[in-house]
Amino acid sequence: MIKVHRAWLAPLALALACGTPPRAASTTPPAPPPQIEMSLSVISANEPEAAPTQSPLSDVAERRPVLIFYLASWCAMCISELPALDRLSRDVHVVLITLDAQPGPALLRFMARQRGGMTLALADEATRAGSTPFGPLTTLPLAVLLDRQRREIERFWGTAPIFYILRRVKASGTQ
Repeated sequence: MIKVHRAWLAPLALALACGTPPRAASTTPPAPPPQIEMSLSVISANEPEAAPTQSPLSDVAERRPVLIFYLASWCAMCISELPALDRLSRDVHVVLITLDAQPGPALLRFMARQRGGMTLALADEATRAGSTPFGPLTTLPLAVLLDRQRREIERFWGTAPIFYILRRVKASGTQ
């Protein structure tokens, strides 16, 4: 026997009395999320004074899942995520997009120790103004997980546990 809380009786009775309009069965499958393509101003960690090189996201990360991570050197939470991103870069290509005009020394030291799997890029003017290909940039850090076809899987504001991100990559079959 199903027990119904008394507070639910009136709304439940109203819903049953009114009914819901029949919905037509959809014959078309839902559209896949759009493929994200963006140009990055890639910085060499070994030569930070050199001019950034323009490179499309597809060239930077090849055919691996990608985690795009927006950060700034003045954001303590962003900098505290760097060791976790280092661990994550073994399974997912991590693209760090800094909102600074030039990356800070802590970020450059971190990138100089990297063996691969991570790219550092400067944000363009639109991103610095708060507009990204994924919508408005309202909170730092912002991480966006993309599959191999460059479609968005999930967004994370603030800190995101790397083990959860790895589970999402494996669950989506993009590893």
